[in-house]
Amino acid sequence: MAEDYRPEVKEMWIDWEKRCEFVVDEINKIPKLSCPPIEGAFYAWIDISETGETSEALVRRLLEEKHIAFVPGSAFGATGEGYMRMTCVKSWDDLHAGLVRLKDGIS
Repeated sequence: MAEDYRPEVKEMWIDWEKRCEFVVDEINKIPKLSCPPIEGAFYAWIDISETGETSEALVRRLLEEKHIAFVPGSAFGATGEGYMRMTCVKSWDDLHAGLVRLKDGIS
């Protein structure tokens, strides 16, 4: 991170990085899911291949059943199949609630 950012921007950036680390750690605790460390963005790229569902089907099911939204990896091309994308810059409360719902939706 550049040192010439205003303090409030740096503070926000650091908090977003903490959210990303939290999301990755929590996703990696959910059986059938894995997520590498996030670098250069604020989105988690979640490997869902062990669920046996397509990214489109899983994302649709999670939205309908658990009221949480993800982007199917297939939206990023054929190599994205087997993944889904999640933003990490929601509020801490939203992240906690969403991850609880995700765990419940996968288990």
